[in-house]
Amino acid sequence: MQLLILVLLLHAIVTADSANVSSTGQAPLKKPSHSVGLIEGQKFEANCSLSGIMAPPEGLLIAWNWKVGNEYPVRLANHFSDNTQETVTYSASQFRGRLWVHIENSSSCVLTINPVSISDSGEYQCLINGNQELLLDVHVDRPFRNIEISYEPKNVTEGEEVTVTCTADGSFPQPDVQWLSEGQKVTREAKTTVNRSLDGSFSVRSVLRKDAKVGVRYSCSIWDRFTEKLLLEFVEPIPGPKVKTPLKEVTGILGKNVVLKCRLSLPHNNSDIMKELSIIWLVHDPTGTEKIIHEVIQGDKTLSSAKYFQRTKNFWNTFVSQGIADLEIQAVTIEDMGNYICRIKKGTELIGENFVELKVTSPYSKPVITYVRRDIHQHQVLHLLCLTQGGFPIGDIQWLGPGQKDLTDQSESHIKETSDGMYKMMSDLKIVVEVDDTYTCVVSNPWLENKETEVIVFVNKNM
Repeated sequence: MQLLILVLLLHAIVTADSANVSSTGQAPLKKPSHSVGLIEGQKFEANCSLSGIMAPPEGLLIAWNWKVGNEYPVRLANHFSDNTQETVTYSASQFRGRLWVHIENSSSCVLTINPVSISDSGEYQCLINGNQELLLDVHVDRPFRNIEISYEPKNVTEGEEVTVTCTADGSFPQPDVQWLSEGQKVTREAKTTVNRSLDGSFSVRSVLRKDAKVGVRYSCSIWDRFTEKLLLEFVEPIPGPKVKTPLKEVTGILGKNVVLKCRLSLPHNNSDIMKELSIIWLVHDPTGTEKIIHEVIQGDKTLSSAKYFQRTKNFWNTFVSQGIADLEIQAVTIEDMGNYICRIKKGTELIGENFVELKVTSPYSKPVITYVRRDIHQHQVLHLLCLTQGGFPIGDIQWLGPGQKDLTDQSESHIKETSDGMYKMMSDLKIVVEVDDTYTCVVSNPWLENKETEVIVFVNKNM
């Protein structure tokens, strides 16, 4: 049983064109210029553009309205300004203590609600002297706290009916439930019940009945189209063969050997069956095309691409006895980086496959701190230069001053790619020399945990 959560949080800072005023002096509600999804508890901001707006002699009135469904609009706030005053009034008790309006850089009127609640969903309208300048359709969601999936009977056999139940609760608004089996949508075969609690949130219970098959997964997903949040969970009542890559991301050191791990598990281990299988390792090239780099068919290595010639190997006997289909790449290069596929087949039949990403890095050299002047005096202005090279990918240089204070923002860094594809980094820090002050240059590589450091201390020797 696994859980996959994909979340995309949308932040509303948007503007729209102005609208015409109706004959009654009230701006008609146009269609919303944007649909915005937010998570309950987030901060919401909407910008009403003042660009091109000329304030008349009687003053400028900016009004924010809020409307739910077919209900009458509620005035949230008025911002009035003229040559003598600027006032803001708030009139919606539901938003008290959470809603503010202010002018930002004389270019926009900003409405802020922090935090938002699910009851804040609706249409938000900005009027400038009666003209509609902005209309947003805002949806505030409360994500599901959990999703659970189970099946009965637990000891189901192939061909027997299995009942798979998917449940979730505590969400708003009402979500979409979908089922997948064998790569096909089977949502219409499920019976889904949705209930609403007193606080407005929803609970879902969906039941799918199918004839069980070996290695078939039944996936239940709950989708919130406004926040683009997906909860997905699946069960496999009768397990089939599994191809797994324990590490989805592997980092190799330039010029060293690296092992990409791959495991095959069968419901019932059988060495005779294993001997009939083939191990195929592929890589996605920059165009997305799959290229075979290493292939072993029933114990015989049949292919290794020119780029990887005599640089790849795996261990057939270990595969037969333990299902280990690891691939070793020797003397890795930057060009070896990419997404690799471990594929297991029986003849032309695909048993399974999985993926692993290979990154190749080169550690940066130990940094060296230098300065131009020979004679140093206390209170003297001095430039410290920190140099490191031979690293990949682009790293970072940090300066720590007296008391370990971070001085990086006061430095100026330069990065240069060398002819071998590596990077050379230099950072210049301007300081005022004081006795016993310590400065540390810290070099980090984003793909390595270890950091390289160099320290300089100014001691009193007739300074």
